[in-house]
Amino acid sequence: MIPYRLNWKSCGGAALAALVATRIPILLFGLIATKGDLHRMLARWDTGFYASIALEGYSWDPSITTRGQNIVFFPLYPFLMRILAPLAGGDVVLAGLMLSLACFTVGVALLYRLAALEIGDTGAGAAVLFLVTYPFSLFFSASYTESLFLLVTVGAFYAMRRERPLEAALFGLAAGLARPNGFWIAAPLLWLGLEWTKSKEKDGGTAVRWAAIAVGLCPLVGAALYSGYLHVAFGDALAWIRGQAAWGLPLVHQTAFRAATSSPEPVQLAAAAASPLLSSATEAVEVVVTTANLVAFLFAIATFIPVSRRLGLAYGMLIPLYLGPPFVAHLVTSMGRFSSVIFPMFFWMATTVPRCRVVPLAVAFGVLQAMLAVLFYLGQPVF
Repeated sequence: MIPYRLNWKSCGGAALAALVATRIPILLFGLIATKGDLHRMLARWDTGFYASIALEGYSWDPSITTRGQNIVFFPLYPFLMRILAPLAGGDVVLAGLMLSLACFTVGVALLYRLAALEIGDTGAGAAVLFLVTYPFSLFFSASYTESLFLLVTVGAFYAMRRERPLEAALFGLAAGLARPNGFWIAAPLLWLGLEWTKSKEKDGGTAVRWAAIAVGLCPLVGAALYSGYLHVAFGDALAWIRGQAAWGLPLVHQTAFRAATSSPEPVQLAAAAASPLLSSATEAVEVVVTTANLVAFLFAIATFIPVSRRLGLAYGMLIPLYLGPPFVAHLVTSMGRFSSVIFPMFFWMATTVPRCRVVPLAVAFGVLQAMLAVLFYLGQPVF
């Protein structure tokens, strides 16, 4: 079990412990479930789209509205997959796993430091424990963007809190290039920046204020860069928004099935993930996962006020900004996955859950995560 009373200087140890104690076992469960087929285990659902971008770049046909296209997936993660592919023998999917595990480790180290800054060392250990065992944290062990997004958002907050504007700007820019909802981090970064400048008003206050505003806008710059590329390449800067319509509302599971099986050639990764055809067992899994997504969404939203009171509005506003837009577009689909990177929620839990219940709750979380991970690696619709 990961110790949750660690010294601030032990953030690296906490991160490595989290990697060994949670990510590796989850992968081992997947290997056992898939009888050792690592590549097939990893080639699930959205991974096919990331791999297609890494191998062949983007494609966009505005006349296609019934299946997903890779245009909706932002470029930073697949770009890094391609960069790391030579280290994985040219396998971009395996490179994605390597990337996710590396980002997870560094992200947890920064998370521990940020939590120690806000709630103290003991609370930091508990916050890390809750995040890494959270049921939907299984995606930190997949070729998905969760680990990268955790790293860049926590990094941006930590850099801003330590008054390091250049680092905050780089992390913010990366957040805007990482995911469609990454640019929303601009609002809390602006808030943190303006709070920081209040103490600098007598010493170049105006220049510092403009610098803080510039840092806060960096996530928007990231999203604008991708939109600019789409305008040049396809003549439609907002194609990544229009493409979201193919996923529709999660009222009919075939919509997600079509999206998952439409990965462009020659990858065909998502198609392998969707075999065998939908069955009654799959439908039962959908009911369970939908319920879990609903619970995760309601719980995260319920923490908005206590998080804002305990940690400040900058932390609290992450919750509706992360979950609001996808909820409007797709209801509760993927709410559990999206909530896994809402680190202020875990900070608040660390300050609220009695110490005697931290480990039992983390164990319960971990068991649920293992169960969901096995289903995900087997190609069930856990999203």
